[in-house]
Amino acid sequence: MSMRPEIKLVILFFSFLIAPLVRAATVTLKIETESAKQNFLFVMSESDPVSQRREVLQKFDINGALRFEVKFDLDEVTQVFLRLGWVEYPLFAEPGATYDLLLPEPGREVARSFAVTARVSPVFKTIKTDELNYLIAAVNRRYDAFFEEHYMEFAYENLRGNDAWKRSEGERLKKLNWATENPDIKPVNSSHTDSLLMAFSASLQAEFASFQRKNFFSTYLRFTLADLDRMRKWGNNEIFNSYFKDYPLELRNPAYVHMLRWFNRDFVFRWCERAQAEEFVKAFESGSFMALDTLFAKTTWYGNPDFRHVSLLMALERDLLIMDTQRMKALNEAEQTVKVPLKPIAQHIISNKKAGKRGEPAPPFKLTDHTGVIKELSEFSGKHIYINFYASWCASCMAEMRQIAALRKAYGKHVEFISISMDEQYEDFKDFVLKSREMGQKFLFGSQDPEFLETWQIRSVPRYMLLDREGRIIRFEAQSPTGGIEKELEKIKNEAEKKPKNGAWN
Repeated sequence: MSMRPEIKLVILFFSFLIAPLVRAATVTLKIETESAKQNFLFVMSESDPVSQRREVLQKFDINGALRFEVKFDLDEVTQVFLRLGWVEYPLFAEPGATYDLLLPEPGREVARSFAVTARVSPVFKTIKTDELNYLIAAVNRRYDAFFEEHYMEFAYENLRGNDAWKRSEGERLKKLNWATENPDIKPVNSSHTDSLLMAFSASLQAEFASFQRKNFFSTYLRFTLADLDRMRKWGNNEIFNSYFKDYPLELRNPAYVHMLRWFNRDFVFRWCERAQAEEFVKAFESGSFMALDTLFAKTTWYGNPDFRHVSLLMALERDLLIMDTQRMKALNEAEQTVKVPLKPIAQHIISNKKAGKRGEPAPPFKLTDHTGVIKELSEFSGKHIYINFYASWCASCMAEMRQIAALRKAYGKHVEFISISMDEQYEDFKDFVLKSREMGQKFLFGSQDPEFLETWQIRSVPRYMLLDREGRIIRFEAQSPTGGIEKELEKIKNEAEKKPKNGAWN
């Protein structure tokens, strides 16, 4: 019996309504830590791999607990990063899954700072051999072991036999997945290395063949094999036809993204720089995304619009072949052109390009003071704002701190002075503030908020910024208290005191 057309339409309509709802599912993390020093756990992911913008999925108040449970929703397999202070624990999370984890403290040999986050693997208390994290870790172990065994056979030919290089680089390369981390390294091109790669590729396929029904893992393995073929000197057509053609974008998969970056860098954009590709160079320089889109659509590899658009966004993000003023024009045009799944990428790149530029609004923040009260940047509007980023363990920061107090006495009527701590522990920040309250400036704690560190681009201390009365950037890299900022503050004071009779500011 056939179904009536109107019933089919009703079912179809409700399927569209329900489909997005049934995809999302809750991920549960049962976590034990080895340290009770941290106040917050952040669950983060890359919102897109092109701009590499991080997104906080969940902020959980640990309050010094050693055991706790965190939940958040995902609609697809995603690599998430669990961040405790300056340590990050990567995990591939599947919607609806539960993970029982131990987050170990890193050893003393692991560098820890707010600028370079230490990455440590979580320990799975229970894990099956067909679980995604187990499978990816197994592939990576096999990959690392292969290059550890054969690393000298794949090194630069002119470095063979160089004892000094062996001592300084050999041990380091043995410990790194160096072929993946350093794609510019070119293996020795010989029949011997080629046969080694072919044999290793075949062994990986055979070992993990039964698990390729898992889509995310299948993609990860496929593009690990693609990386081996890259080292076998496969040509652009071979790589494209075997690995990219007729396949959808897999931008959540790090192995796919790694090969996509290499493919675009190694072929298309180097090729465009050649004289015979003059029309492409002109299209980049024109700042017309539509002109680029039309030209690349005619090439062998870029017929698929999604593949073409994400590749062009990668080029614009990397500042290739295009002037700064024209790049923003192209990005704005791209945002209007690309489909919804790629639109946020264009928006993130635009945001990154604008960040720190004079006249742009400073990123908002919500940071805690030493009494536990949350302060927002908008609360300080009405005055110019001079911000210094410091840490109590930073000698040069402390040398400048007294001078900031002197500047506040001279210019505090027109300039708000804010000191933001990059200490790892909130208690260290609190103790310092209680000892330094006579300085008079506002003290806030910023090092435990990864979104703040990223949007404000904090990589080192001391660092200084100057904002206007509306919170717009005057200098994202301002001068220090002893390095000439006083002249700028004097100018601000003089201009502020030129208040006209009608009461309006200049």
